Amino acid sequence: MGEPMASNIAEKDHAMLVHDIAGPADRAPEGAEIVQSKGEIARRAKLIALSLTTVDANQAVIEEIVEAGQAGSVIVDTCSIGLEAAAENARVLEAVGIAYVDSPVSGMKFGAEAATLASMTSGSDNAIERADL
Repeated sequence: MGEPMASNIAEKDHAMLVHDIAGPADRAPEGAEIVQSKGEIARRAKLIALSLTTVDANQAVIEEIVEAGQAGSVIVDTCSIGLEAAAENARVLEAVGIAYVDSPVSGMKFGAEAATLASMTSGSDNAIERADL
């Protein structure tokens, strides 16, 4: 789902850094800057969107963001990881000054392609406002 979600964002002329843990750069939207690591995204981006397939992958990326990220950035997590994992993500990110918005999406890949996903968003008002959700 990340590929069509990124394409929809790119169509609105937003600057974008992308990294795909699966590796294929050909899935990046046109105009996006492809970077070689999650750490580089964490160092450079003030707003980071996650679209990952498993809780383990999600938590591994969160750990890298904690290590390399910049205080003041916002993570928007579109993964369906459950309340406990999302609460843990928020806790560890907050400890290093990074805001967390839990925003799992519903609609599957065809919904992402049609830009019709529904999102259930949770986080502080400040983080949600900064993420412009």
